[in-house]
Amino acid sequence: MSKLYKLKKWLTLDEAITHISNLIGESISLSELYQLAADGHIRLSVKFVNGAKAKKVRLIRAKDVKYKQLIPKNIPDFPKDKCFRVPIKGYTQISGDLWAEEVVAETYSISGVWDLAMVGAEQADIADRYYQTTSDHAGIIPRFVGHYLQKDGETYQLQVRRERLSESDEYNSSLAPDAQDENEKLSLQEIRLRLKRPYRPPQYSLASKLDDHNNILVISTSEINRFIYSLEDKPKEAKSL
Repeated sequence: MSKLYKLKKWLTLDEAITHISNLIGESISLSELYQLAADGHIRLSVKFVNGAKAKKVRLIRAKDVKYKQLIPKNIPDFPKDKCFRVPIKGYTQISGDLWAEEVVAETYSISGVWDLAMVGAEQADIADRYYQTTSDHAGIIPRFVGHYLQKDGETYQLQVRRERLSESDEYNSSLAPDAQDENEKLSLQEIRLRLKRPYRPPQYSLASKLDDHNNILVISTSEINRFIYSLEDKPKEAKSL
């Protein structure tokens, strides 16, 4: 083990492949690393190059989801004593028995290295990378369940800013190139009008993929050490007489 390795908190996947191969005495490939991660043998992390947005959530079971009764108003002859049960706002279904409950509505700015929770779409994302390195097939990523990150025992749901066409963009896009040149003098007036409009905070929604934010996949050195230790032959315990 190199002296520099002891100072590092994480390695890129290429660095991790070289390091693990040297320690176990056999070469491993990137596809094998993805397969090990998808199967839960080693945990991958993601480092956001320019930061990202996320919401704090709590993972709960389906039996703990809170519902409200919804009575439809636009369905003719709908029975008066019937209703629909729908989850209250702030719940996202991840799988049949696993849900994400929004802790607070606020969207946070996050940075640094975060572990992939491997409970939502991030698991399919890693599996898809495995398929791409071994074949021409692409995996299906369930984009509406969300990507989940963990750090210090807390779970966050990755978000992405919704694209919104501003009124000034709509105005400019409606002009032909020549017309835009003739109306350049109106740009200052347009800026003044925009400043008078009420501030509309940015809106966020579920990220459809990890690559919605600039990132690199990494593995923490503590996770590499744990993985190497798990491969070692454990001495069998002596049976008591």
